[in-house]
Amino acid sequence: MSTTTPLPPGIHIRAATKADLPAAFALAVEFETAEFGAPDTMLEDMREEWESLDLAADAFLAHDDDGRLLGAATVSGLDRMSADIWVHPPSQALERSLLHVVEMPAVQRAALLPENKQVLLERVVNGANDAAGNLLRSNGYALARRHWRMTFEMDDPPAAPEWSEGIRVRSAVRDQDERAVHRVIYDAFEDDWERQRSSEEDAYEDFHTLMVATYRYDPGLWWIAEDAESGDMAGVALGVDFPDMGWVRLVGVRRQWRRRGIALALLRQSFAEFYRRGHRIVSLGVDSESPTRANKLYERAGMYMSQQLDQYRKVLRAGEGDAE
Repeated sequence: MSTTTPLPPGIHIRAATKADLPAAFALAVEFETAEFGAPDTMLEDMREEWESLDLAADAFLAHDDDGRLLGAATVSGLDRMSADIWVHPPSQALERSLLHVVEMPAVQRAALLPENKQVLLERVVNGANDAAGNLLRSNGYALARRHWRMTFEMDDPPAAPEWSEGIRVRSAVRDQDERAVHRVIYDAFEDDWERQRSSEEDAYEDFHTLMVATYRYDPGLWWIAEDAESGDMAGVALGVDFPDMGWVRLVGVRRQWRRRGIALALLRQSFAEFYRRGHRIVSLGVDSESPTRANKLYERAGMYMSQQLDQYRKVLRAGEGDAE
């Protein structure tokens, strides 16, 4: 590890290997349980992520002199990179060191991109943890957005969806609907604060990686609202089945079909399917400053804000695509 990286006494940082996955996962569970009350990371999800990384360059472990694992960090992405850091027991000094460590491959990756391309490094932290936010700000990061986790709890079957006249619903068909579904999402989020950063094709590549090319992809949880006359897709809700909850990854309705209750109906369709599968908790994430006031829709659906996550970012290189 570079001698320019400040390390707490007795701490050693090295690149991770595939054999380190179980220990890194156990550390992530300890960290998230202490930070949020319950773990968010699943072993298979972490394994899938590690398989997509160049571990020698993008994943790091911190040990003490006795070989105990105290911290782990990864960096992923290209022009908009994301850093994940787990430290347990809590140590601001070690977290700062790992933050410096993940910036090194991020800067190296930036050098491979066109000179006029803006390059960002982001980290998401618990909004209730003031120390985590202060650490990022003191290292050149700025708060970019606040995100809320909204949660719906079901003791009884949820209310049935009510579809407006001329709208029908169906689930997605694997290897047939994925690109058209993404087009709906791309259109529905045209006012999103970061939409200008990616072309539709680049956005689809990211969508395919995160939503389709994953073992969690289940088209039976992708609900499509169609115009019955034209067959055009009006809106979609894309769900993911986790062991302990249902998760609605994206909900979007194209502008010309808004104000017809389609988004609320799609949510309730998702709730009903998750209930049928045995889940009693469904969650999703929303931008607290959503231009479509999506959080108000979720509140009408009976959801409440259960967690706040703060998204920080550091501009490693200014250029085209500068965001607010």
